[in-house]
Amino acid sequence: MLKYPFNIENILVSATKTQKLNYALKSQEFDDTDYWGFANATLSTNTIPSPDGYISALELAVASPSSAQSSFTLTESSDTGLHGMFQLWDKRIQTVAGQTYTGSYYVRKGNGSKAPDIIQLLFGIDQYANFNISLGTVTKQSNCTAAITGEGNSWYRISITMTAEYTERNSVNLIFCNNDPDSDRLPSYAGTTDANIYIWGAQFEKGGLSSYKQADTTPGEKVYLTRQEVKDFIRVDYTTDDTIIDMLISGAYGAFEAFTSRSLREYQIEAVWEQFGASVDLPYAPVTSVSTVNYRFEDGTNNDVTSVWEQVGDKIRVLKPEQVAYGNRLVVNYSTGYDVLPNNLKLGLLKWIASNYEDRQDTADFNVYEMPNGSKHLWAEYRVMSL
Repeated sequence: MLKYPFNIENILVSATKTQKLNYALKSQEFDDTDYWGFANATLSTNTIPSPDGYISALELAVASPSSAQSSFTLTESSDTGLHGMFQLWDKRIQTVAGQTYTGSYYVRKGNGSKAPDIIQLLFGIDQYANFNISLGTVTKQSNCTAAITGEGNSWYRISITMTAEYTERNSVNLIFCNNDPDSDRLPSYAGTTDANIYIWGAQFEKGGLSSYKQADTTPGEKVYLTRQEVKDFIRVDYTTDDTIIDMLISGAYGAFEAFTSRSLREYQIEAVWEQFGASVDLPYAPVTSVSTVNYRFEDGTNNDVTSVWEQVGDKIRVLKPEQVAYGNRLVVNYSTGYDVLPNNLKLGLLKWIASNYEDRQDTADFNVYEMPNGSKHLWAEYRVMSL
């Protein structure tokens, strides 16, 4: 019987980092008609607190049958059609065939007498899922992986993760489905003005689902330090240096990552080993989830062995050593980054910013040459030392 070489050296070839961003532009401003469009649906404001605690949710209502517009001439009445909302074509990102994407929205059942329990998310041609936003369940999914999580106060975050079938502009659309849990994609039916839902916070991202990031006219990233937090810390009450402060915040994130060899921000990482043992440390921790594990052959093809390995903290270990393919490369796709920053890490960021705001001679375009001692001390425990 062949014994697995548990002490074999792990040889890392590469680790490619892609920052997790929200590509659903104007992700909370659904009333911006330069970015969002509607099919037989209207949009209005309401006073329902959104999941972030502010009164910024919008009410999406199926349009009145008498006012619904059809793009076809049918023998049935003009009040029959699809109902929903979508990101305008020129505001969508270019998806690449074979790569993974995730789209999500925050939704809550409306107050209309026919407010639906069931809502649909649709991507591309045939990748969609139906969700019960009263019970918090997935009722149907097709060519994707669907998820729904409770966010409190009757809000749910619904999402679908899928592999793009084509290279083209794409997004995830929010569709009414006549309250049918087994509805097919883009159902056509007569709408009613008593059917409504509340919506907030759209997100479209590369890779798997991550924490929500507000996007304006450029892709949104997770906020760990607000400008106001920094201004309070450095005791600045004017706006003249706001641009500099924003640059310093981004520089502090980069300084921590360079000093510690860890991920502060959320990343999707593909790491490749040309030699590997039974346990492999994943670089740029903290690791939040492992998406796929593959053995890659010389011709570039992959063998999915995700089920053969398990995640244990910031590493993966083999469950079935006899299934390890010798001579092949190990390719792991995973997500990293902090959801909430530990206090000492955050204080180190603030001290880095304060030091470089007051004395900028050790920076060039906010790339630091000297690390403030206060930040070094606070970040020492996070540092990954290379042998």
